[in-house]
Amino acid sequence: MNRRFPGHRRMLTAAAAAVLAMVIAVAATVAVGTPAGGASTTGAAAGAAPLAAKPRPKPTRTTTTAATSTTTPVSSAPSSAPGTVESTAASTAAPVSSCTDGTAPVLFGGQPYCTGYVIGVKTGAYGTGARVVLRSVTVVQIAGTTATVEGGPSCLSPSSYCGATIPTVTAYFTGLPTVPAYGDVIDLYGTTGTNTLIAAGYVVKRHCDPDFGC
Repeated sequence: MNRRFPGHRRMLTAAAAAVLAMVIAVAATVAVGTPAGGASTTGAAAGAAPLAAKPRPKPTRTTTTAATSTTTPVSSAPSSAPGTVESTAASTAAPVSSCTDGTAPVLFGGQPYCTGYVIGVKTGAYGTGARVVLRSVTVVQIAGTTATVEGGPSCLSPSSYCGATIPTVTAYFTGLPTVPAYGDVIDLYGTTGTNTLIAAGYVVKRHCDPDFGC
């Protein structure tokens, strides 16, 4: 076959040589364009001038000026406890340094009060014009500024038997900004009248419905 077509063999050889030369040329071009290690030719490697470093901004110092306080000083005098109501009227009762039972009086609204009982006010045992506090008495009736409060004991002498009836007494809340509600259990501060009490103030301790109990 080769003898019959001698030109065909020469054409194949020439084509193979041309392809090999093209492959070598492409390989040489890639080798020149890509540096060793695969690094890019852009930037400094390609001869480009390096970028100038951007200067960092200097820190700004913030100066804080202390403000001068203009708050008005608060009085150190204690205020009334929550639930406390007291009169602003001046008291006309005589000051006391000790109570008849030997205990020290308690202060309310800047005035001293001795512990008393409903039965003592009702029977006039403390006289008139005496400052007393009736502790934990219950408001069982209220009409305007007049209230009826009840509380034990049933008699002044613990050794005496007075029955199971809880005594009541009338108290007047005239001049006070508010009056207690029906069922309020209060500490009642006031000045004794004729078998009554003129309230100077009170402290609500809890609520107890007289009809249904606590």
